[in-house]
Amino acid sequence: AFDFSVWELWGALRYGGKLVIVPHPIARSADAFYQLICEQGITVLNQTPSAFKALMASQAHSALSDQLRYVILGGEALEPTLLQAWY
Repeated sequence: AFDFSVWELWGALRYGGKLVIVPHPIARSADAFYQLICEQGITVLNQTPSAFKALMASQAHSALSDQLRYVILGGEALEPTLLQAWY
C-alpha cells in the first residue's frame, strides 16, 4: 500500500538500513514469512493485525529466533488483547 511504502522504502534506504521485499509466495505463508524474518535479521516489521496474528502462531511453534525490535501495525483495527500472548 502506498501509505506504508513511502516511509518503509525510503526511510530504510536513507538511513543505511536493509530493505527486504517479501516474495509473494512467502507473504502467503506465515511459517515461511517467519523463517525469512529470522534468516534476514529483520528488526522492523510493518503488518496488519490479522497477518501478525498468523505470524505469532508461527513464532510460537518455531525453533527459530527473531531479532524484531519494532512491530508497526496498521491497515485495520487492532484489538489490543491480540498482543497479550505475544508481548
